Amino acid sequence: MFFSYEKFCSNPSHIINEIARELEEIKYCSPEQKIKVKDYPASIIENMNDRQISKLQESELKIISSVLEKNQDVLEYFECDLLR
Repeated sequence: MFFSYEKFCSNPSHIINEIARELEEIKYCSPEQKIKVKDYPASIIENMNDRQISKLQESELKIISSVLEKNQDVLEYFECDLLR
């Protein structure tokens, strides 16, 4: 089973139901449950990519982009676009 972080964040109930087919205990998880991640206040499942990417410096983005440009198959596999 494979699902991306982005797909999980966009529809956690669906992903939880999919996982529950293999791991019944997870069906008791609630996507509305607030959880604490890092130093952020507890909140429901939310895609934090934009917030985290915005914290990267331009030099870091260039390094990441240079590596991913050479590995387009990784971007395609995860259904991602290269940041420019």
